[in-house]
Amino acid sequence: MLFYLSTIWGTVQTYIDNVVFEQWGQFGINFSGQDDAFWITNCKFRNFVNTGSVYTGEPFRMRNDLGVTTVDTIVMKYNTFLAVNAYAACVPVGGYAKYVDFSHNTIVGCFKNPFFSMNATNWTSNHNIFYATYVGGMANGEYPWWDRVWAGGVGSTIDFDPLNIANAGRFGIDTTQSNWSEVAEASRTIQVNDNIYFRPQSITDFVNDWNTTHTGTDSIVTTEWMNDVTAGMFSDNTQWPGLDDSGNLVGTDPEYGSGITTMIGAPGTTVPPEDGIGLLPYLAAARGNGGVADAVWGYGYSAPDFSSTIWTPTWPLPEQTSNDLKYSASLMASDGKQYGDPYWFTLAPTSVETKLAELPDAFRLYEAYPNPFNPSTTIRFSIPESGSVTLKVYNVTGQEVRTLIDNEFKAIGSYDVKVDMNNLSSGVYFYTLQQNFNLLTKKMILLK
Repeated sequence: MLFYLSTIWGTVQTYIDNVVFEQWGQFGINFSGQDDAFWITNCKFRNFVNTGSVYTGEPFRMRNDLGVTTVDTIVMKYNTFLAVNAYAACVPVGGYAKYVDFSHNTIVGCFKNPFFSMNATNWTSNHNIFYATYVGGMANGEYPWWDRVWAGGVGSTIDFDPLNIANAGRFGIDTTQSNWSEVAEASRTIQVNDNIYFRPQSITDFVNDWNTTHTGTDSIVTTEWMNDVTAGMFSDNTQWPGLDDSGNLVGTDPEYGSGITTMIGAPGTTVPPEDGIGLLPYLAAARGNGGVADAVWGYGYSAPDFSSTIWTPTWPLPEQTSNDLKYSASLMASDGKQYGDPYWFTLAPTSVETKLAELPDAFRLYEAYPNPFNPSTTIRFSIPESGSVTLKVYNVTGQEVRTLIDNEFKAIGSYDVKVDMNNLSSGVYFYTLQQNFNLLTKKMILLK
């Protein structure tokens, strides 16, 4: 288990690895600092359910209500979210997140939407499993405003909106120009690739039956994988060239164990008393009572006495013992790992590409290797904070001969860039790295 904080240039950086968060009624991780950064990996978020409100029980929350307007970096990988009320990653609520990577996570059972991602500008969500997400939909009494802060319409599991002028300004766009909106939208980079999305038929049937007898404010507006606004953005490559939603398996059942059907509370199942009433009965209770259920739902609660202050959690986790989250379908993500959190197959944490203890603490440009070289070499650099980076090569007269990185957003970390100088003559060249007001230049020699 790893949990520690560090501070670099005023930014609080939080690293959480291999931690189990169990039965949090409100926020598991919430923060009120500006420009903070988070790496949350190999964690298990279980039974985030609130009897008093369907809108709390959130694993990760950016506290815009406490004045947060900007987050630097959020990386959430190889995590599982099992039985959560709302918002696995409640990121840019009324604010701006510079970089978000939510990949290889498993979400099974989520009453409300898993994200607040509408105004994201640099976002990656690849190789995840979204199973029974946004089950509670939107009550007609809150539609279309709630969970659709900037644009009307129906919410969805994957949900993005065009930027308004305030969010475009936070993104660094000059909003005094008449074409600010076009420039802002063309600058967004959003990947939603190679994910599994499945909504069990029992949920659809339950909602349809509910709406036959409930036609007022407690009737339910159902949600989908992508709403019309979001799907329109991904399909318009002219206005949104940086959006990509390829390879998603929408409607593919990963075939989880029977315990997941029991957790949902599908007809014909009996929920263990310690696990509450089941997700669908919880949905009925909440929608019939203004969002208050006066009950819980979940999977494998380890404290039957919910008022207890001292208890020992069950270990191994019940879903590990039962294999309920080791899906049985023959599915493999495009990167060679199992979809979602690979833990349920390997029973071990997944290695993180950038070791948490080795994140850079300074702006550095290293000697090219090899140097001298013919005709190619590798340039390595490190950045201690996320942001736009430029890397260029110049000849001795100051003429630019190679643009390796052109004002491209990079997350905190170290990078290797290969440069090929095959069509250039022998001689001395200079390579320059720039990020904000930081500028470094080094020399390299091409010998043919």
